[in-house]
Formats: sequence, C-alpha cells, structure tokens
Amino acid sequence: MSSINFNIIYERQLPKKVTIAKASTINQLISQALTVFSIDPASYTGKLYHNDKLLDGSLPLRLTNLLNNSKLVLKTSKKSSSGITNQDINVKFMNDQGGSAVKKISNGLKLNEVVREFGGDLTRPSILRILELNIESEKYDQVTLESIVGDSKNVVIRLNYRKSNDEENKETTERKQQEAIRLHIEQERLRKQKEERERLVELDKKKEIPPVYENDAKSEKDIEMKEPDEEPEEAQHVETKPLTKNPPPLETTADSNHYTFKEEELEDTPQLYVPSKTPQKSYDNPDEDYEVTLNQVKAYQNMIRNSGKRKPSKNKVPSSLPKKYQIRIKFPDGTILQINFIENVSEVKFGQLIKKIDELLLPEFINEYNLKNGVPPFTTIDMNFTTNNEYLHKLPDFQQERIMLIWELQKKDLNVHGPYVKNSQLTIKQSDELPERVLETHRGELPDDDQYRRHHHHHHTASQNNSSKPATDADKSKESKVPKWFKMK
Repeated sequence: MSSINFNIIYERQLPKKVTIAKASTINQLISQALTVFSIDPASYTGKLYHNDKLLDGSLPLRLTNLLNNSKLVLKTSKKSSSGITNQDINVKFMNDQGGSAVKKISNGLKLNEVVREFGGDLTRPSILRILELNIESEKYDQVTLESIVGDSKNVVIRLNYRKSNDEENKETTERKQQEAIRLHIEQERLRKQKEERERLVELDKKKEIPPVYENDAKSEKDIEMKEPDEEPEEAQHVETKPLTKNPPPLETTADSNHYTFKEEELEDTPQLYVPSKTPQKSYDNPDEDYEVTLNQVKAYQNMIRNSGKRKPSKNKVPSSLPKKYQIRIKFPDGTILQINFIENVSEVKFGQLIKKIDELLLPEFINEYNLKNGVPPFTTIDMNFTTNNEYLHKLPDFQQERIMLIWELQKKDLNVHGPYVKNSQLTIKQSDELPERVLETHRGELPDDDQYRRHHHHHHTASQNNSSKPATDADKSKESKVPKWFKMK
C-alpha cells in the first residue's frame, strides 16, 4: 500500500480524513491538513500531535510508527506580523556527478530556485531526493523547501539527472559485454579444470605402470638365444650397458612427478587478463626451508660483506638491447592488458606503443590518461611529441624485456568505472592464467634444487670410468653451505 489514511482533529470541528503517500513527510501532511480545514498557510503554521506527542515535521511518514487511520491532533499558531516568515537553513547539495556544495539559503525558496542557486541544470529531467522523499523536476515549481523540512536547520539534498535513451542503451550494451566476458571466462575455467583432471589421471596411470627399458629387454632375449658355452661371456658384456646408458627406474619415476614450467609463447595479438573471482591458494614453505645453523649465518654474513666490497669495472660492457618486449598495462579495475613486440624491436618507437593502446581503449578515455612506471617510485612517463619519436630501447623506463606500466586517468573521478578497453581484437583470459600465477599454483610440485643437482650429479659420475673413486674433502667443500632461501642472484 503506497498511501496511508489519517483522521485529523482540529479544535471543535469534526474529524476529517486525509490520504497521503507514505513517502511524504509530516510537514507535507500538515500542509495538506491546513488546506482541508480551510486554514491559510501564509498566515498560520501547524503542528501535529499523536497521543500528545509532537511529531517531527522533517520525518518521513514511512519511518514513523503511525498506523493506518491513526488519530492526529492539529494545532495552529499565527505567524509573526513582521512579515519575516522564512529563515535561513544550512543546505548540503550533492549531484550524481560527484560535485557537492554547502550554502545557507532561505527555506521559503521553491525547489527550482534551490536547484538554480546551486548551479543545477533545470533543462535536463532530474529527481531531487530530500529526507527519503523523491520529487520529480516537473513539480519543482510547486513545492517549497519549508513544506518538506519544516523547522529543521540542516538538510541534505541530492540531485540525480535522468539518463537519456542513448545512455541507457550504452549501459545495456556494456552489461551485455560484461556478461559475455564472464561466460567466456567461465567456459575457459571449466576447460582448464577438465584438462587438469585428465593430466592427473594420466599421471596416476604412469605411476602404476613401471618403466620398461628397451635395452634391458633386448639383452635378456639375446642371453636366452645364446648357446651354453658362450652364455657367461656375452651375459657379462650385456649387463654392463644399462649401467652406463640407462638411468635407474626409481629416479626416473620420481622426476616424472615434478611439474615442469614452460615459458609463455608471445603472440602478436594483445591479451586482456580479467580479474578472477576465485581466490588464489597460498603456498606454505616446508619447515626445513627455515632451518639454519650458526655456520650458515656466518657464511651469509660474509657474502654480504664481500658484495659490499665489489667495485664496478671501468671497462663495463653496455647491456644488450632487448630482443623482445612484453609490456603489461594495469588498469584501475584490476584488468591487465599485455602488448607484445616480437619483431624489429630496435625500430619500435614510444608513439607506436601509445597508438596501439589508443586503438584498444574505449573512445572516451583516449588522450585522457597518464602512464606510470610500475616499479617504485612510480614515476610518470612523459607523453609528448619528443618522446613519441624516441625508440623504446633509448628510454630509461624500457630497458628490460618485461615492462609493467600503470594506467590512470588525468582527472581522477571516483564515479568513472571500467571497463576501459574494447573487447574486440583481444584474447581475453583469466588472471589465473598469468604465467607467474600458474607457477605459484604448482609451486609445491617443483623439484627441490638440492635433489635436482644430486640426481644429475649421480648420472654424470656414473658415466665416468672413475666413478667409484671416493669423494675428497675438496669435493665436499664445494657443496653449498647456505640454504636456498639465502642465495643471492
């Protein structure tokens, strides 16, 4: 029920029934009651009482405890004869574009005068929200501020402009695009999960089936086919071959359980990584990584001391130019745009990068943004005619093959939200597919550094003739005395 009825009693007259919308305030109910009892609102002011309790004039009816057909008492008082009936109140005016202002104005002004006082546009359809009451722009010239707020000294007014059909169509299109992106990401996620399950099943099957070496099978067959008088000599000769050429089965099976990371293949097509809704699992280091002895601490201390004594060589060879560029631009909504330059990297200019970014941006954001270096202190990159003609490898911020940039608006506006990039001409991926995220997900499956070195050292020594020689003290001293989390690059 959007309206409510009240039985209002005034002095000795018969009670009269007044119907009003629930969204109205007590002051609007008083104004309607004065009209019903033929009382001049220009000469008299009214107040309403319920069970001998004064009702606050600025309170909306839906926030009161008044029931339908409640009895209210109207009491009036004559306004002062000096003619000064209005008073100045503090008004905080806010619009949907983020602007706000505070002024002291008369509560006798009509709403259209209030909007004009704060610089609002009366030519555009709008809605004023005052004390939980929404008033359309067609009624601004019929309602005064006093009829809504009454004797209140402070009030907050919010102005919201109605959106045109073009703006509504644009928002609808953006919502459809976001929904399409979400469905695409969901399909990719399900596909990745299916591939991961199939990979694990294949891995389990490989664990169950022991590896069979071809040389072993041939040697056993040859031994069975030989005559008895030749069997010992040939058997001795064949048995030595697997020791030098084939690795032990157990170690091969152990290595197959480890995850092998592959570098991402760069593509010419830009990629857009959209933030994933699923949280990333954190990896906890095993307790053995945190074990350290006194000798290891001393060794680490000496490493730090020696690194401080190093002096740069006088004949320093200049670093080589980047062979490729993997440039990532991070946007305020968390999306990451990756642009790759694979061929003719030495001829790529800064202006070509800006042009490629502008081609992928939505039209309203072109020439309205800054680029910052993604590494502290996050310096802003100059974007001018001189810089546009410079080669990337000559700029100090583009000396590495992998670059992270931060995209931000020149005029920061909290009401401007993404998306910032077009969906066409892009390969859309989930942020979980970033190579560093994938590596972090499989971090627990990576082989241990010490175990990997021991495994390959064992095969290397087994292939040598002097592999049976015992290890000397010099060989033992070559082993690392520092944990792998202490190592310096």
